Amino acid sequence: MEEMLKMRTLQQRLDWLAGIVDGEGCVTAMMAKRGGRDRLRFTVCISNTCEALIQEVAAILDSVGIKYCLVLHVDGRRTRKPWTDIVIQAKDNVERVLLILANRIVAKRAQVEIVLRMIRERRHITVGQSDNYTTVPIGEDQIIHDGLTELRKLNHQGIAP
Repeated sequence: MEEMLKMRTLQQRLDWLAGIVDGEGCVTAMMAKRGGRDRLRFTVCISNTCEALIQEVAAILDSVGIKYCLVLHVDGRRTRKPWTDIVIQAKDNVERVLLILANRIVAKRAQVEIVLRMIRERRHITVGQSDNYTTVPIGEDQIIHDGLTELRKLNHQGIAP
């Protein structure tokens, strides 16, 4: 934790944050129902039991204008230490934080690239004429389907030995 206190520049802090996302974080997307319609939910989440680490991550996110929420988890049986999740879910915030960290992330680079590709795909997929624009249903979007499949594999395989 003393290393965090020595970080002076924003660039050093972002490099450190990328390492935390690589080691303690999750970069993913999933399908969710909302109002009876399929929706994509993009998420960057960092979980840790160290309050100082969570506070530093929050301070870095605040300094670059990324919105997030904090979720405290307490094990009712008290077999685990309480831990906190920092959750970034709004598509624009997920995209911004991943673009800021993309060149710094190593272990989860594939997940970052897939999520960014999926966000770009959904932003640019409108079809139709003039005022009659509609979006291609998520369930029919092959890039989204392939991205979700790749993310499931990557997020479950862990680090290769």
